[in-house]
Amino acid sequence: MIIDTTNQIDETFTVTKRQLKDVLTYSYFSLILLYSAVLILRHGLGYWSAWGLNNRFHMQGEATLPALYSGALIFLCAILLIRISRSSSTEARLKRGYLMLGCIFAFLALDEWIALHELVGLELERNYEFGGIFYYSWVIPYAGLLLLMVAVLASWYIQLPNKERIRYTLAGVVYIAGVMGLEMLSASFIDRSSRSMEYEMYAATLDIIIGFEETFEIVGMSLFALALFDVYTRYSGKLKIRISAG
Repeated sequence: MIIDTTNQIDETFTVTKRQLKDVLTYSYFSLILLYSAVLILRHGLGYWSAWGLNNRFHMQGEATLPALYSGALIFLCAILLIRISRSSSTEARLKRGYLMLGCIFAFLALDEWIALHELVGLELERNYEFGGIFYYSWVIPYAGLLLLMVAVLASWYIQLPNKERIRYTLAGVVYIAGVMGLEMLSASFIDRSSRSMEYEMYAATLDIIIGFEETFEIVGMSLFALALFDVYTRYSGKLKIRISAG
C-alpha cells in the first residue's frame, strides 16, 4: 500500500491598490514609531544601545529593518518596471525605458542591502580628501551616474503620458531630496559639528536629520511604487501573486 503524504499548495492572490497602499502606509509608520522609540531611549533616557534595538531599528546602517525594508521597496519597483516592459499592452516606444529603469532599480536594491555606495566612498577616501557636503564621497560618482541616467532616458521621459510623467517626477524629486539632498546636509553637519558641538546634542541632531532623510527616501519610493502599480494594472490587468509548493 502506498500512502501519498505530499501536500500540494497552489494559491493565487490578487493584490489591489488599496491593499498595497495600506501595506506601504502601515510599514512606514511602524518604522517611524520604532525609530522614535530608539531615539527616546538613546537621547531621552540615556540608554545608548537602546537594549540592542539601535542595531535593529536605526535608520542608518546595514542589516537593520529600515534598510531591509527600503531595499525590498526598491526591488518591488524593479519588478513592476520589468513587468511593465514585458507587457504586450505597453507601447513599444516605452518598453526599453521601463526595462532600463528596472535594471537600474534592481542594482539600487542590491546597493541598499549591501551598502555598495559606502564601499565606493571608502575607496575614494583612500586616495582623496573630502569634506563639507562631500564628506560622504559616494555622492560624487552617484550624482554623475544620475545625470547620465537622466540624459539616456530623457527621450523616453518626454514620451510618457502626462499623468505618469508628473507622478514619476514627484516621486523622483522626493526620493533624490532624501538620498542625496539630506545626505549631503548630514555630511556637512558632521564635517562642521562633530568636533565643535557637545556630543549628546550632536548625536541627537544627526539622528533627527537621518530620520528625515530616510523618510524622504521611503515616501518617494512608495509614491513611485503606487504609480507603477497603476500603470501595470492598466496594461496587464490585475496583479496576481501565485504561491506553489509541494
